Amino acid sequence: MEREIGEDRYSDPFVRILELYILKAVGSLTKEDEQAMKQLTPELQSIYGINAGWQRIVEEVMEFPREAPDEIRSLWLERKKEVAETEGRRLYPEEFAREFADQCFDGAEEEE
Repeated sequence: MEREIGEDRYSDPFVRILELYILKAVGSLTKEDEQAMKQLTPELQSIYGINAGWQRIVEEVMEFPREAPDEIRSLWLERKKEVAETEGRRLYPEEFAREFADQCFDGAEEEE
């Protein structure tokens, strides 16, 4: 199930935070988003009770291993190549981040 882009997609703000984590992993996080996440870090620390940077907080909440950024980057390169070969188009980092986040949350919903 792919979440639609719009108001409902981000009813849980952590969806966007996860997308930004993914964008950081693939080297496509904007300076503005990086700065916004740094500013949000104290609030995330308070909410989740984790005294760490925003990326580590995401890893803890999502139960990702520390190697997750490298693994995500590898998946990004594979998926980008696959889309180019099978669909003849470019896969944009934001699109990949949405797909990856959807898979993470869909898997969590199935476990509940």
